[in-house]
Amino acid sequence: MHPTTIRSTMTDQQGDVLVIFGITGDLAKVMTFGSLYRLEERELLQFPLVGVAFDNWSMEDLASHARSAIEGTGVTIDETVFDRLIGRFSYVQGDFTDPGLYSRVGEAIQGKVKPVFYLEIPPSLFGTVVKGLYGAGLT
Repeated sequence: MHPTTIRSTMTDQQGDVLVIFGITGDLAKVMTFGSLYRLEERELLQFPLVGVAFDNWSMEDLASHARSAIEGTGVTIDETVFDRLIGRFSYVQGDFTDPGLYSRVGEAIQGKVKPVFYLEIPPSLFGTVVKGLYGAGLT
């Protein structure tokens, strides 16, 4: 396959929103926030981010958690980059076993047609989340 064809195919497959289940957890703290910050710094993020978790957090709580996580990687935060990153986020709180959670996720991604779901949760919850997404018509 010619490289141009590969790039074209990859572009056609890009998601238009990233939904991160477990955004308040350890994996997000250790890996995800730093990675998202670096992508934002390089202007490679072009879509909204939806964090989903059980914790009853405000956007300020999520921003504080993200800042702490990014600083924990040794990065000196550029406030302009950080503000752009946090500006991409919305947060949906709820219990993964509650069908209403998936309705709220659907509202958060309304208008998007290629959502990417990233499960930063214990494997024992994968089935629950996938069934919830399916039940809400999100897959």
